[in-house]
Amino acid sequence: MIAPIPNLIGVHFQALAWSPDGRRLIYQRTCAGLRPPTCVTAVYVRTIATGRERRVSLDGMRWILVRWRGETITYVTQP
Repeated sequence: MIAPIPNLIGVHFQALAWSPDGRRLIYQRTCAGLRPPTCVTAVYVRTIATGRERRVSLDGMRWILVRWRGETITYVTQP
């Protein structure tokens, strides 16, 4: 049986891009439904080997067309 984690119900995670070396993943967390106001759209970079993640977005907007350019991340925002 698979039981949802209550604090993640209504939270969606979308992979956006892998780093060129495959060691990091940039992903977006979005909130839907009855999520509390503290749940905002945000983009994170996760280091796969350590599980460490770092928030890289500040504006609460959705990112599209995300690409790694060496150590730089390029993207377009969507309201």
